[in-house]
Amino acid sequence: MSAGYAATQEQPAELSSTKPGDQGVLAPSKGEAEVSPKADPTPADKAEVQGDEQAATRAKLRQLKAEADGGPKQQELANAAKILRKLSEDTSNVKLYSMRRDVLERAVGVDLLFVFEAAGFEERESETGAVLQWRGPEDTTSLQGSLQEVQKAADLALDPESMTFQQVSEMVAQGRTLPGILEVDDKVTKPLEPKESQVSRPKKPWEKTAKEE
Repeated sequence: MSAGYAATQEQPAELSSTKPGDQGVLAPSKGEAEVSPKADPTPADKAEVQGDEQAATRAKLRQLKAEADGGPKQQELANAAKILRKLSEDTSNVKLYSMRRDVLERAVGVDLLFVFEAAGFEERESETGAVLQWRGPEDTTSLQGSLQEVQKAADLALDPESMTFQQVSEMVAQGRTLPGILEVDDKVTKPLEPKESQVSRPKKPWEKTAKEE
């Protein structure tokens, strides 16, 4: 057998064939074969996901607030804020973790269930029917963010002309947004550099000459 013919029969080490006639397939390199396991999400990744959820929640609440105008929708927003606040003030009370869906729909309506999902609630089936179950204290940040957004939407949907002094005092004490107040962005977009004064400094009395006096 000639050397040239023998060379054509040899296959490179990185080629392999499982059956006669199959084309050789490049074996993966060591770097390609070793696939690193999927890393756990970092706090920054979680914050980014949470920010997206809050932005979506805020956009939906703006739409509902525009439809409220102090009517039934406003009351549903206020009920949602009240329920979430009760849980936010006592996250160790496991009795507040589960709520029947039909009862919740009567209190806040179907359109506001997304707020509870953004707060960390999941729909599950139970012996009494569908329930919304909170995942637990690990979702406290999501709960507080949803509470803040729905409370702001409920406050802005109030009729400022029908509010009582007690309501206004309570909202101010809690740092909530008062309705009917125009928010003005008074931030300076491009600050101007101070110019050097061209006015001469007045002379002190002892610096003046007799003629100037």
